[in-house]
Amino acid sequence: MSNVTGQNFTSNQSQFAVISYTAATITTITGNFLVIIIVLRNKKMRTTPNYLIVSMSVSDVFIPTSVLVALQSYYYCSLGILSKNATIILEAITTFLIDLSFAVSMQSLVAIAVQRYYAVFHPLKARLARLKTCFLIICSFWISGTVLFAPRVYYSIASGNNKFTCPKGPLEKELLFLDVFNTIAVAVPPILMVAVYSRIMVHLKRKRVPSETTSLSLQTARQKKQNINLSLMFITILILFTSSWGCLWFLVMMTRYSSIRSSILLQKALNKASILPGVFTSINPLIYFIFSSNYRQGLKQIFNSCMCFFSR
Repeated sequence: MSNVTGQNFTSNQSQFAVISYTAATITTITGNFLVIIIVLRNKKMRTTPNYLIVSMSVSDVFIPTSVLVALQSYYYCSLGILSKNATIILEAITTFLIDLSFAVSMQSLVAIAVQRYYAVFHPLKARLARLKTCFLIICSFWISGTVLFAPRVYYSIASGNNKFTCPKGPLEKELLFLDVFNTIAVAVPPILMVAVYSRIMVHLKRKRVPSETTSLSLQTARQKKQNINLSLMFITILILFTSSWGCLWFLVMMTRYSSIRSSILLQKALNKASILPGVFTSINPLIYFIFSSNYRQGLKQIFNSCMCFFSR
């Protein structure tokens, strides 16, 4: 997706970045670990959307931890503990993990949108979907992301440059291709997902629930409310995801190809925007707990289990 670690920080900015990503790493690991545990320990939660959420949770951990490792590598390189070549290799690997996280999350959001569409408009087909197929789809996300972004590791190591600026030479065309592809990946899927969720929300709002207080009407009303809450949850995640990565990618493209690429104001904006994906990954679990009663119930069960364990 983009190299959020290849920047020139001042000492104050570096301290701010380290503190920010340390906090983001702690909250991201804690929140996403709770999400994963809730899904795996509760059979009722083992559904296709939740397994896609687990895949996103695993990939979300890569972003703040990778950036934190890269920032620490700069520090140890300045002290002479790490060589420049070792720092370049380490930064290339962490950048690859960030790119992979973006690819997995974006594909997972698209898959969730498709699943929600079938769950609302074709519920029988959605129920017939096998978890084995879901696992294969998730594996394909990780494999395709690895294949797509592995060349950037080669570019970073071969050029000895992991910065935002566009290189000149034989690697320029390869990077330009990735930039065009990434720009399409950032812009097109969110637009399509907004269209899908808009149609879902319109359909749910227009769907009438029988006025009779029968078990069927109560079940229909409960199902409608659940679908609305889930749709709102994924719309919120989509908006935050697209805003954080889209803002960063726009500034990256400005830095690489615009006439004001050397602007100090642009560099400052880029340094600030590079923190947005890490912030998103840290608040992502909170969104699940706010919108989903199942996740809140699972969190409550974990809390009760911990209280019982420490009270012994």
